[in-house]
Amino acid sequence: MAQNPSSPTDAVATPLHVSLAHILSSSSSLSDIMSPLLPVTISSSTCTHCTRPLLLPPPLSLLQDAYPTLPAFPIDRTLPRCRYCDLRRTHRLLLSAELPPPTYTNPVAKVEADIKKMEELIKEGVMVEELRIALPVARRRWGERVREREEGKRRAWEAFWGVWGPGAGQREGSEGIYMRGGGAGRS
Repeated sequence: MAQNPSSPTDAVATPLHVSLAHILSSSSSLSDIMSPLLPVTISSSTCTHCTRPLLLPPPLSLLQDAYPTLPAFPIDRTLPRCRYCDLRRTHRLLLSAELPPPTYTNPVAKVEADIKKMEELIKEGVMVEELRIALPVARRRWGERVREREEGKRRAWEAFWGVWGPGAGQREGSEGIYMRGGGAGRS
């Protein structure tokens, strides 16, 4: 088949080792989920859930060389995977970090509302002494909830990046935790 596939269907026809940047030039729908830094091998089979092409994840040695602080995700890298379905699973985990089960309510927003209510009651002069004691406790609780949420988000991305590499799948404004070449590591 041709070396430069002109459409995503040409790329699926034959296993081909290409850079992700080349794939991105042929399909805008894949641009959100693929890292231009790591090579993948396109499989001739498609995902049974979303009908997108299955890809072999980048070799673990390549990930460890490029991102030494990234924990490796234990998978069989010889089996093709659906990058899109992996990304969808990551987004479900991100949603669970933001709105944890079983209530599916935002604990950060709830504590923020409690703090706002306490501040209003203090201004009105209602239970001032009790609320001045409770307000710092509520602010600490807010900080704990924010840290828990951010840790859940980091774990969700680490599972995806452990397979596909850092930065893959993230939108602008959500820069990765890991810098190319080992950089700063975790914050």
